[in-house]
Amino acid sequence: MEIRLLGPVEVVPAGRPVSAGSPKQCCVLAVLALEANRVVPVETITDRVWDHDPPPNARGMVQTYVSRLRRVLTGGTATIDRRPGGYLLAVDPDAVDLHRFHRHLAKGAVREALDLWRGVPLSGVRGDWAEHMRHALEGRRSDARRRLLAARMDAGDRDVLPELDELLVAHPLDEELIGLRMLALHRAGRQAEALACYREVYARLLDELGDEPGAALRELHQRLLRRDPALKGPPAPAGPEVHRSPAAPVVPRQLPPSTPHFVGRADELGRLDAVLDDRAGVVVVAVGGMAGVGKTTLAVHWARSVADRFPDGQLYLDLRGFDDTNDPVGLGEATRFLLDALGTPPERVPSTAEGRAALLRSLLADRAVLVVLDNARTSDQVRPLLPGGPGCLALVTSRNLLTDLIAHQGAVPVNLEVLSEQETAGLLTRRLGPDRAGAEPDALSDLVRHTARLPLAASVLAARAQLRPTFPLGALAAELRDQRSLLDSLDVRGVFDWSYRQLPAPAARLFRLLGLHPGPDVPLTAAAALAEAPPAEAHAILGELTDAHLLTEHTPGRFRFHDLLRAYSRALAEQHGPERDRAVRRLLDHLLATAYAADRLLDPHRDPLDLPVTPAPVTDAAQARAWMTTEHAALRGAIALAANTGHPTHAWQLHWCLQTFLQSTGRWTDLVDTGEIALAAARAVGHTTGQALAHRGLALAQAWQGDHDDAERHFDQALALHRADGDLVRQARTHLEIDWMHHRRARHREALDHALQALALYRSAHHRAGQAGALNDVGWCLAELGEPVQALAHCDEALRLHHELGNRHGQAATWHSIGYARHQLRHHVEAMAAYRSALALYRELDRRYDQAVTLDHLGDTLHATHDDTAASECWHEALAILEQLHHPKTADVRVKAGAVR
Repeated sequence: MEIRLLGPVEVVPAGRPVSAGSPKQCCVLAVLALEANRVVPVETITDRVWDHDPPPNARGMVQTYVSRLRRVLTGGTATIDRRPGGYLLAVDPDAVDLHRFHRHLAKGAVREALDLWRGVPLSGVRGDWAEHMRHALEGRRSDARRRLLAARMDAGDRDVLPELDELLVAHPLDEELIGLRMLALHRAGRQAEALACYREVYARLLDELGDEPGAALRELHQRLLRRDPALKGPPAPAGPEVHRSPAAPVVPRQLPPSTPHFVGRADELGRLDAVLDDRAGVVVVAVGGMAGVGKTTLAVHWARSVADRFPDGQLYLDLRGFDDTNDPVGLGEATRFLLDALGTPPERVPSTAEGRAALLRSLLADRAVLVVLDNARTSDQVRPLLPGGPGCLALVTSRNLLTDLIAHQGAVPVNLEVLSEQETAGLLTRRLGPDRAGAEPDALSDLVRHTARLPLAASVLAARAQLRPTFPLGALAAELRDQRSLLDSLDVRGVFDWSYRQLPAPAARLFRLLGLHPGPDVPLTAAAALAEAPPAEAHAILGELTDAHLLTEHTPGRFRFHDLLRAYSRALAEQHGPERDRAVRRLLDHLLATAYAADRLLDPHRDPLDLPVTPAPVTDAAQARAWMTTEHAALRGAIALAANTGHPTHAWQLHWCLQTFLQSTGRWTDLVDTGEIALAAARAVGHTTGQALAHRGLALAQAWQGDHDDAERHFDQALALHRADGDLVRQARTHLEIDWMHHRRARHREALDHALQALALYRSAHHRAGQAGALNDVGWCLAELGEPVQALAHCDEALRLHHELGNRHGQAATWHSIGYARHQLRHHVEAMAAYRSALALYRELDRRYDQAVTLDHLGDTLHATHDDTAASECWHEALAILEQLHHPKTADVRVKAGAVR
């Protein structure tokens, strides 16, 4: 028996994880497990479960939770004993992952300690005490990661910078981490960056805390300035010639938690086990059945039980085939999600959905991965996502019979019927407790009939009955009988209506508004906007809905419906038109404000929209990118929602806010689809700027996909609209985008023409940042056309402006242009210095493709000076990056590297 707290709270009997129950029941187990083998007073338990505000019957509820936990722990070595004044969990401390974590740390086994973590600690447990514990445990985890990184550096590991940077995102002023980063940069030969790191933290500490760095960091800085030989560290372990080895494959663990009250389905589970045992090559299983019959529950329960048979990971994707709010997940979105889950860098992801599907099959070809594709609508939606590796298994659920999948892919059908009366009674008994269920067998039979033997309806009914523990079951059955609408096995509305009417007014209001959210799930911040309430208050209301089994908190702070409950929620919202319209407006305002703030962090030099700046839950570029990655599906849906509900301005503004993210991650299909909606919305209200910005987004997407004729048409229309508005800055920006498109086609004379037009417009508008970018573009075009002297004149002016404006990306690009022009003039020393300046900045900005291009050009210059050893090092480093990105330039650089080997 193992009890896990370092992730979702789970109990693991015989190696198979099971949930410890409801959030409050998980909290009781966590409190006892943290104090393993010590008596915990009941008052302490109630204070921690209910945040020092327990209900009058809290003691009885704790007794109920403990009784259920004893059943969960049955058969293992852990027991919960009643002692005077409280409870004691009798367990071997090593059976609790948190205590094992501390024991490993105490004996210096840091890596083994960190391997125990499975995600956010106490995941799913709500309340102030749980949040305090999470914060403390995450701090201990960060300390352990710091110790491990320091030990790896002491052993000569040169590849710790990505992990250090990740830790620094969470702890930006941690001087010990900053010192480790400076030392790692120094040992990687990046002395200038190490010193720049110190200057930046010095300025930040003065600005934010009014203090300078501590003595240890100041001493390290002085030793770096002296190039103290003792800082060199041990030599790196012997390895391949390529400087940067490929990252280890990501092992996804995406399966949702399994239900703690799974009953029955013995025949179906046996069939799934037999399929797995008898498989030869790739296996596809199609689980079918009506809505609410428990297809997802069965699939997840079985998948978690066999997860250890798939050591390369488990993927889970809800295809939303029957979601009346969103379109089913398309091939482009599905392949992007799965590739992201496998750790594929954005630069490596093909621009077409078909290319992404091919890459997905390649990545899975030699791996043993379990792929769960939930809620598929058709065979065509599934077929391109099926893995091709002999060690893989795909588990597909659908309300429809996927005949083509069975006929052509050899899928094994497993069809679910409703539960038997005995199984339904067993499910209700497990939820209500044997004493309560056994006391009224006739009433229990009535409740079974009211559920139509559908697990979803039974779960909703049981959850509501649990929240009324003193009500006789007969009274609950009578309530249902009075409003009976279960006319056939497909209609569970009566159970939903009954449960909904028991909700307090704020919870009922939020439930009917949540269905308006356009994403596959609802984050807490969006729920708060819908509720028009602070996040803490909204979280408490959401807790009431999860307790009633009307909603699931599948990851901390993110909530989702079953499809039937979402449809029910939306139907309720339609009955409250004015309330619904106001909620949609609040939701769109929230999404637009956050998306705008995130975009400003991703590209602070982009010309802004005229939007009010409001507080948003993103504060730096890393957080902004993470938020966009998580919410972009909801934002796509929000654009359509805005266009369809009378908010056209929100539609085109949201599209503009998404453009930077969609372009940087190569989501060209999304950019086209949302751009067409935005363009129509802007036309509907006659907003010329909105139309022009939508045209530009469409043009960039078409150009990236090689459709240059359509791209030119959209660019021409954007220019005409910006001219009609007299907007010089946006005209100039459009010319630079056209300049970029011509560069991609090696049409350098046309590119120069547009760069010069952009420069003239920026000068007329006195727009210094735009002038800097345009000057560099003009310089690069001139260098490409064999006019390096004129190129340098423009680039030098660009560099001066970029320095004044603090645009480090602009500085890097301009140093690269200067290096290219100097190389053409055979000023090789100056060219190498310029390239190295660009390279240092690109490394600081983590622009890996730009690093590779700069290294390639630096290699050319070194080769021209007959320093073939240094040239080979540059080309091999560039080659390592390009190979990881699967970039077309790889072949050219490989030829150069081979020629001087």
